[in-house]
Amino acid sequence: MTATYAASTPADADERGADLVLARVHLRMGSMGLARAELEALAGRNGLDDEGIRDLADVRWRTGDLPGAGEAAAAYLETKPDDALCLVISAELQASLGRPGEARRLAGKALTKSNEPVDRIFAGMPRSPIWPVEPGAPVEPVGTLFTDLPAQTRPEIGLPIESFLTAAALSDAADEAVASPAPDGPGLWDAHGGALAATLPSAAELLARSRAAVEGGRPGQAAAGLALALRADPTLAPQVLDLLAGRSEPVLALVRGDAHRIVGHEAEATRDYAAAVAAMSLERSSDRGERASDNGASPASDRVDGDSPDGSGDPPPPEDG
Repeated sequence: MTATYAASTPADADERGADLVLARVHLRMGSMGLARAELEALAGRNGLDDEGIRDLADVRWRTGDLPGAGEAAAAYLETKPDDALCLVISAELQASLGRPGEARRLAGKALTKSNEPVDRIFAGMPRSPIWPVEPGAPVEPVGTLFTDLPAQTRPEIGLPIESFLTAAALSDAADEAVASPAPDGPGLWDAHGGALAATLPSAAELLARSRAAVEGGRPGQAAAGLALALRADPTLAPQVLDLLAGRSEPVLALVRGDAHRIVGHEAEATRDYAAAVAAMSLERSSDRGERASDNGASPASDRVDGDSPDGSGDPPPPEDG
């Protein structure tokens, strides 16, 4: 069901203007419940002007109603298509609907139109993995799985917003690997005089092979290819996150954690690393149980009365006394 939003009529312009001002004050003060009640009531009476529709999108988003916020944001964008807040809300909605290509396109547009950092727009709200790292924000070094490989020769990789915007411009082909521009100096494959450059695959080819490995049920091969692809081209991190969404294999969770860390989502990265460690610990416990069962071992509680603790069958020696 799609709601319609109309501007206030001249007859009640003063009264509705006061209501809108009060609702915005409550929104800015953080009284989200009160601000939403006021704005929803005005929307029901067709009492919202353009800025009121924007405030409604904002308060719905911050109170957990992303679909309703996206609806109001879309209405506002019809008149002001460059508004950064409504573009952010629309990008988050598309990401929640499983449309990463469209989400990244909207996110890239929001970044170009916003006059303030995206962090200030989110103001602590959870964000999807489509957003890049803000310039100057502290990030972890890339390539955490293979620290012995040559370092990147492009110090600007972080992931910078400029690289993200380039990827967003090509997001309509998100399911296809996108090759990044070649660096000026030696890269991953030609760090030893270029001898390996002709035989080792590019990052885009590694991504394509890893995608086939994931679909073919070969998580180990997929993890190795994706880790190398991220090392060669960190801008592939959003595509890796799309590919590995929902995967529970430990090796794939590790790579997904690296991709989260590249785009600046440390909490999600830590969660993936913890899940991988927990899964590996569970597998080790299962393996130990299977080996004990194969060797015929039984716990101490299975001994019959009179058996010795060492399993020899002899009764225990009498106690001194």
